[in-house]
Amino acid sequence: MKFELKEGMSALKQFATQYTIEGKAGYDAESFLREIKSHVVDLAKIPMIKVKICLQCVMERISIKTG
Repeated sequence: MKFELKEGMSALKQFATQYTIEGKAGYDAESFLREIKSHVVDLAKIPMIKVKICLQCVMERISIKTG
């Protein structure tokens, strides 16, 4: 499955730019991070850039009794 890096908000004449990679159904946190690793590494290769990763997820509680 292909993930896409999208440029979002920026500040200071694009000195600080936020990028987003949307998740897809069927991926847990570990497999998602493994899949997007190449995007993040490519972005981090740009000189003088800092990368900060924030993982936002939705959790569900499933009852053991009812499934």
